[in-house]
Amino acid sequence: MGRAGKRDLITEVPGERFDTTQFVDPGMPRPGKSYTDAGGFLTDIAGFDAAYFGISPKEAAQMDPQHRMLLEMAVEACDGAGVAPASLAGSDTAVFVGISDNSYGALQMLAPEGINAYTMAGAASSIAANRLSHFLDLRGPSLIVDTACSSSLVALVHACQTLLAGTSRTALVGGVNVLLSPYHFVGFCQASMLSPTGRCRSFSAGADGYVRAEGGGVVLLKRLADALADGDRVRAVIVGSAANSDGRTPFYGVDLTALLHQPDLAARQFAEVAGLIRSGRYRPLPHSVYPASRIDEAFRPMQHSRHIGKVVVAFDPLDEPLTVERRAAAPRLDPQGTYLVAGGLSGFGAASARWLADRGARRLALVGRRGGDSPEAPALLAELAERGVGAVVHAADVTDAGAMRRIVAEADAAGHPLRGVVHSAMHLDDAGLTDLTDERFRAVLAPKLAGGAVLDEVAGAGPLDLFLVYSSAAAVGNVAQSPYVAQRQTEVEHAGDTLPSATDYPRG
Repeated sequence: MGRAGKRDLITEVPGERFDTTQFVDPGMPRPGKSYTDAGGFLTDIAGFDAAYFGISPKEAAQMDPQHRMLLEMAVEACDGAGVAPASLAGSDTAVFVGISDNSYGALQMLAPEGINAYTMAGAASSIAANRLSHFLDLRGPSLIVDTACSSSLVALVHACQTLLAGTSRTALVGGVNVLLSPYHFVGFCQASMLSPTGRCRSFSAGADGYVRAEGGGVVLLKRLADALADGDRVRAVIVGSAANSDGRTPFYGVDLTALLHQPDLAARQFAEVAGLIRSGRYRPLPHSVYPASRIDEAFRPMQHSRHIGKVVVAFDPLDEPLTVERRAAAPRLDPQGTYLVAGGLSGFGAASARWLADRGARRLALVGRRGGDSPEAPALLAELAERGVGAVVHAADVTDAGAMRRIVAEADAAGHPLRGVVHSAMHLDDAGLTDLTDERFRAVLAPKLAGGAVLDEVAGAGPLDLFLVYSSAAAVGNVAQSPYVAQRQTEVEHAGDTLPSATDYPRG
């Protein structure tokens, strides 16, 4: 949810953008209609000092508002860095702009009588970066990047690579987005991507889509040594960047298992990071822990432009109670269905088994590499039996697809089909980044990445009440837990027998 102070910035489409009565029907999904007109909209996208940029009013009227915003933000970026825009004239400064929407030009084409000599240049996204180069007289590469939601980040990667290669000493890089067309709202709604309630609820059981919004930003980049030598104001330092593609994947999305099979990019990045650690440039991240009852204090340092490290919000039952907005109760689980818990005989898995029992589950398949030999298994099984829960223990590795299929098949044959999955299997191997071998790295990641893929496969397309996954892979974090910081942080923050209800997410 966008907020300024205490104002909610998610509003309805401004009337001057398009007639919502023609394109929006919030009552029900319909072909050719959007079911929402909610978004984060800028208050003024028409205002533009054309004379300052040497542009005639007639040309300015045909310019995409995104082009106008980029010109204004480029000048502001120079001012923020303490660099006079005129000082860049004639230099090899590069320009990289992330932009992916050309609605302004497409809408102009719907009224051919309004097309003039400035229309094509004003509508072309390819010219967005060139306008900055032209106005500031910049002689370096000037191009736009369109990779949809990641456009500005990929533009940033190109800018960093250009600076490191030495082909340009300075780079302007940014991105911009303005919502002008009703057709994008219609298209995204037909794909059920937008939230019908107009709210982003990331990681919540109530999540129902995302909300579109407008904005832009431009930064001026130099190599750190050059910026310090020039006496510029340094706002932040980028220590590394990279971009790649997963190639052919079995679905439209990001296949995290590719990390196990395509290590080239990761190897380059880790080599770079390892060198920075050895040189002393990288140090452990400072971190601050705040109790959940004082969560507002956790966000306060984030409002300042300074290095703050990691901020952890801890849920400790000994702290003062946390007052939260009341949420709908989690659904009762099917007492005749089977709920599979990978890593279910200790730690988070055991806590998950108890959590499932609290919500009505009476058939559990608890999977662990040591099976019943797990130290916590006897006490857990006795407790579940006293609560009327039938728990079957399986000694198996979550990455073994055949074993997982057999477990699901046994449950189906017993008349208790799979109704939910909890993936809490893990393998911790504390080691410094430079001490990790490929084998150790794979051993840490396999339960989460490969195991998660196996569980998704064996669950199939049948109806599930839930599919819970704890943690994921991370690159660099706590000392001696480089490949697995996310799992460790989750354990620290949510230690205890009762899992927070926010983990009750339907799959998908």
